[in-house]
Amino acid sequence: MTTDLGTKLSVTQAVAYAVMAAQETEADPTWKDWAKGWLSGNERGSEPAAKASTSARSTSARHAALAARLLAEAADLQTDSALLAAEGRNARWQLDTLGQRETDCLAAVAEAIRHAEIGDPDSILAKAEAEF
Repeated sequence: MTTDLGTKLSVTQAVAYAVMAAQETEADPTWKDWAKGWLSGNERGSEPAAKASTSARSTSARHAALAARLLAEAADLQTDSALLAAEGRNARWQLDTLGQRETDCLAAVAEAIRHAEIGDPDSILAKAEAEF
């Protein structure tokens, strides 16, 4: 691959890249339906991603769904932190946990990509950058 995803993409874009890369080889119809929904913006919750992770047949798809679940958890933590800050309460714990979820998310993305059989990584990268 010609690009360093860790410095070029946002966390959401990196997850999208992992999901699109895993789509190339994943055979499970439940996972494929979830991936289609996630990429369209309709299935972004942690529960659907957790279910997709358990139904995935390939290691790449399992890690892509795990990354999506961690991303959803990070988004929830970010919302909680903003609400606490708005109330004048300490949100440090949530922010620390948010940072850890994003780190874990990117680790899952890396594993998904490592196990993926990607035909054209640059076209997936361009799509992830443009659409997410």
